[in-house]
Amino acid sequence: MSQTEKPGYRRLQVTDQESMTWENDRLDRKQYAERLTTLIGNTEGPYVIGLTSPWGSGKTFFLQAWHKQLLADEKPCIYFNAWEMDASGDPLANLFAVSEQQADRFQGLSEKLKKRIKTLFKHLPAMIRGAAFLGNVFSLGINGKWVGIVANVIESIQKILAKKRDFKKELAAIASQIAEDKRFPLFIIVDELDRCRPSYAIDLLESIKHLFHVPHVVFLLAVDSTQLLQQVEHTFGLKCSNEANMRHDYRRDYLDKFFDVYCQLPSPENDAFLSMLLKNSARLSFYDKQCVNKNNISAELKIFKILLVDRELFEKKSLRRLVQDTEMFLLFLRCYDDLGIEEIMFAFFVIMKCEERGVYNGNYRHEFDECANDFLISCRKIVDSLSRNIGKVDDFYDRDLNVDRFYKSMSLIIKTMMNGYGTIDDNIVTAVSIKYFRGGPITDKIIRLNDFKIKTTSEIAPVVLDRLRYLADFSPSLEDSNEGRLSEGTVSRGF
Repeated sequence: MSQTEKPGYRRLQVTDQESMTWENDRLDRKQYAERLTTLIGNTEGPYVIGLTSPWGSGKTFFLQAWHKQLLADEKPCIYFNAWEMDASGDPLANLFAVSEQQADRFQGLSEKLKKRIKTLFKHLPAMIRGAAFLGNVFSLGINGKWVGIVANVIESIQKILAKKRDFKKELAAIASQIAEDKRFPLFIIVDELDRCRPSYAIDLLESIKHLFHVPHVVFLLAVDSTQLLQQVEHTFGLKCSNEANMRHDYRRDYLDKFFDVYCQLPSPENDAFLSMLLKNSARLSFYDKQCVNKNNISAELKIFKILLVDRELFEKKSLRRLVQDTEMFLLFLRCYDDLGIEEIMFAFFVIMKCEERGVYNGNYRHEFDECANDFLISCRKIVDSLSRNIGKVDDFYDRDLNVDRFYKSMSLIIKTMMNGYGTIDDNIVTAVSIKYFRGGPITDKIIRLNDFKIKTTSEIAPVVLDRLRYLADFSPSLEDSNEGRLSEGTVSRGF
């Protein structure tokens, strides 16, 4: 096998903001956005919605696509990525700057109203800087040196409070006019708040509560609830308690001051998500054609469908881990251009099965072969059951009704051949024929698999494992960057 590329990861998720549109959405979430749009259109505000979803589940794509749709539908919406602005100072000043810039994108509003919006958000930062100055004054303590200027400080505080009142009054007037004209509130999306520095995130929450709490203003804050709770714990020391055998989370009490309601962004099923990641891979398409030509197959072949058969390998993974493992798998495919289908299947099995990334040991060869043994035993049971009760044939496979029957049969038969069975015996042909291809001629399709040039697991495992260990040095996460790797034959402890 020849190495064709230097190792390098490629992000599977869309990162270009311009490409974050419903046309590029592969998770079919537009209908959920439409439901949220209806909800927000019927919400008078002030209201704060928490959109919760784990890291890596596609919140930013969803919000960017939704934001573009709202603007196209002439619904005034501001999108603020808090994390992008985390390093640039005061969160409220950043939010105001973004709001001023995006006001020009509002469609269907009069130029006069847009000018009022821009003016509103343009002049408040001076007030914020004044408040920050006063905070510094009081942090120094009031001593003899400062007695002479206390009166001026008090006067400055009164001016700042007056400016805040004026801001809220003008904001309420603008939001009311928008609601009357567009039958929709002034809607502000805050993304990636949970990735910010704890102090930055908490300051922004406090500012939203104190300055934007006016009618016809609705906020939606996209967060990973676990991360946000940790930020509250880090900032205030609040924790869960078990008083009198009752569990109470004081962190949630704090957040409930800011959020009126929470909604969960639907997470895709792992098999659908993985299918989305794999089916558009140019590298897998290359191997589809190569496998067809190499084995003289007349039918269309999709290797990713064979890989999706082993649902137990990935159905319990987090979406973030699933993306990282898939990136590793596709990196493996890009580095070599003459892999056989058995090597692809074994590499996928090892990467998805491995709990501690980078610890690829010889035990996976035996686990892989056990799948084939289980399949052989099941085939014999299916054939034996025919003479007693045809209904028992369905017992073994009915849990996988969503799996393509032809590709499941190919997966199991190839694994059997990799286990050292050079040809497919009558038990396997009969069992697969009965289960997967009722109502049509199938025996020829199955027997043609005997022409596959399939190597055994014992032949390919050492090379595949060595190559995976090599690629593991290019780790997608910090905990994978350990200098020491377990050698082949040792037992992985996992995380």
